[in-house]
Amino acid sequence: LEFRRVLLPIFEYFFLNLRARSVGENVELRYRCEKEDKDNEVCGNKLILNVDLLDIKVDLNGYQDLIKLTDTIGIKMKPPKLDAIEKLSDGNKSLIERTIDSIVESIEYIYDKDNFYYPKEVSKQEIIDFLESLSFEQFKKIEKFYQGIPKLKKDYNIICSKCGFEHKITLEGLQSFL
Repeated sequence: LEFRRVLLPIFEYFFLNLRARSVGENVELRYRCEKEDKDNEVCGNKLILNVDLLDIKVDLNGYQDLIKLTDTIGIKMKPPKLDAIEKLSDGNKSLIERTIDSIVESIEYIYDKDNFYYPKEVSKQEIIDFLESLSFEQFKKIEKFYQGIPKLKKDYNIICSKCGFEHKITLEGLQSFL
């Protein structure tokens, strides 16, 4: 992977390590056991998860930036920039328009068997027309790209001391660890 492809997770990783070394590497997160018993009563026990911030790594599993739409057509993607993410909250556009805008800004190039098409060389409307022509299955491939973007991630198992239920907790993204 190129450095710029994982820039945001690396920034988060360094920030987390800086926080660990300056304030303390252990963070105590609190949860409540929501397991219901046979009488539909919630356990409610307080759970404490001790997280060592120095154990947190960038998860690269599932990252694939080359999306093959057909045997001859594909898209090379790049992670969205912060300004593209901010545009997703633009209340002046519909959710579909905001999503398409974000995808357009994340396209590095589109290719077919003969050519490469770079966003700076074609109009935005041509790219939008191309995206709107995709099938549902092809669009799901683009969605899979966004789901696989590298991120800080760590899975934990914690057993409730009251009811014995094993909770599987996934912490993902910088905000989950602080």
